Amino acid sequence: MSRYVLDCCSLLNLYCGWGGIRELNDFGENWGIGQTALREARYVYEFESDGSRARVEISQESLLRQHPLSILRLNSSEIPLLVELAAKLDDGEAEGMVLAFRRGLVFVSDDRPTQRVATELGFSTPIVSTPELLIEWAGDNPERLNRLPSIVRRIEQLAKFRPHKGSPHLAWWLEILEKQMK
Repeated sequence: MSRYVLDCCSLLNLYCGWGGIRELNDFGENWGIGQTALREARYVYEFESDGSRARVEISQESLLRQHPLSILRLNSSEIPLLVELAAKLDDGEAEGMVLAFRRGLVFVSDDRPTQRVATELGFSTPIVSTPELLIEWAGDNPERLNRLPSIVRRIEQLAKFRPHKGSPHLAWWLEILEKQMK
């Protein structure tokens, strides 16, 4: 059974930051992803030798070789909620939220509308973000803490993600980026 359900953007943020998803193994938890979100994960960006960004195709098989993600499928009783949420969210986020809510899992999403919709509908589904996962992953491990500035920079430059200005993690993110500059 998975504990976390990733949406596509969070998966790609982590992939860009770490240069893959092998680090998911460090959590000691099971990770899942909905079929729709996995299908959406078709490419990432990587740095070229001159520092420019290059689009690199990824496959489901390559992702699953790095970490054995559980591919989660909706059952027939979950479809009506999916239809309701798909009117308010992207398909992958709607699917992930249904999976998390109905199965008592933690949803990983950096999508602000997802949090808003969860609150509006009174969902108790925990939603965590990329910064929260990075904080948990690094913990007090000196090697991981030393890697954080590079990881955060890669996410910002390759995945084009930064916590929104109302995020409680923006100050942490900017502080980590500042360390990269030194």
